[in-house]
Amino acid sequence: MKKYLFSMFTEDDQKSFKRILVINTAFIGDVILTSPLINALRKNFPESSIDFLLIPETKNVYERDIRIDKVIVFDKRKIIARVIHFFSVIKQLRRNRYDLAVSVQSSLTSSLLMIMGNIKERVGFPRQNLLTRSVKHVPGLHMRERILRLMNAFTEEKFSTDTELYIPESDLLHVKNIIGEQKSKFIIAIAPGSAKFTKQWLEEYFIELCKLLKDINATIYLIGGKTDYGLSERIKKGSENKKVFNLCGKVTIIQSAALIKSADILLSNDSAPLHLANAVKTKVLAIFGPTIKSLGFYPYREDDKILEVELDCRPCGKHGGSACPLGHFNCMKNLTPDYVYKEIISGLNAKQ
Repeated sequence: MKKYLFSMFTEDDQKSFKRILVINTAFIGDVILTSPLINALRKNFPESSIDFLLIPETKNVYERDIRIDKVIVFDKRKIIARVIHFFSVIKQLRRNRYDLAVSVQSSLTSSLLMIMGNIKERVGFPRQNLLTRSVKHVPGLHMRERILRLMNAFTEEKFSTDTELYIPESDLLHVKNIIGEQKSKFIIAIAPGSAKFTKQWLEEYFIELCKLLKDINATIYLIGGKTDYGLSERIKKGSENKKVFNLCGKVTIIQSAALIKSADILLSNDSAPLHLANAVKTKVLAIFGPTIKSLGFYPYREDDKILEVELDCRPCGKHGGSACPLGHFNCMKNLTPDYVYKEIISGLNAKQ
């Protein structure tokens, strides 16, 4: 039975929370947006161990993070392997004897992991089943603020909503060596890929933009995962810009964050790299096509800017889709390379 949160855990309750598990099996952006909650839990429970259960694709974000004691990986990609791995994770959770679980997602799988893992206290949002405490969901907040509200189960204290990433010195050095080979006035990071087709700016527009950027003294690094390599290679070759380098699939998520940290600006679709940039305090220009700010996943720092066109058909979905529902794709086609180029120049000039 759910207990809707009208009172916090007592101090005596909280003293018993020696082993804490955070669960977020969503993708990279969501996991990055969980970092304010991690910081708050670490501050509120300084003597407790805090583990993080996530999926293989996001393991790199926290596997060497000094705020996390242990990363537990749950592979949910293939049905048969998922079932086998589910029971393997259950055994691990029981063995670890967690006193408390804080679930960011409201999925049935997360509920089953908690209850079958013999975790006595289970905190999450009201949509989730099998909780012992639920924290009221408040619409209209940025996702990092929504997630941080889970701390209301424990305290009235206000915590920083800033996202943060721990970047090991070895990764900073690796990226420094990459960048050190190029001598330019500016470093521009561009993330051209997206998990959903409609959230991705046009390939030919990225090519034209990189051609326009030949006019300034800038080195451009194309970043993303292995699946973005082909797209980025076509952009690199099509631009005929010798200062465009394709790092997709060649650096880890955290190394990508380190590179973005060294950049003057990031241009990104509505995808994970914009959250990496926010976490390392690099200015973001974010291209929003089918999605809009009110969905809660926008770049939130003061100097950031969303590049978008106002259309009655926006938003057409929370996560984008495989094709424009109306067939015109004007939310992306009307964001021209010349317009984006001018926004990049304006952003770079503001840094000088």
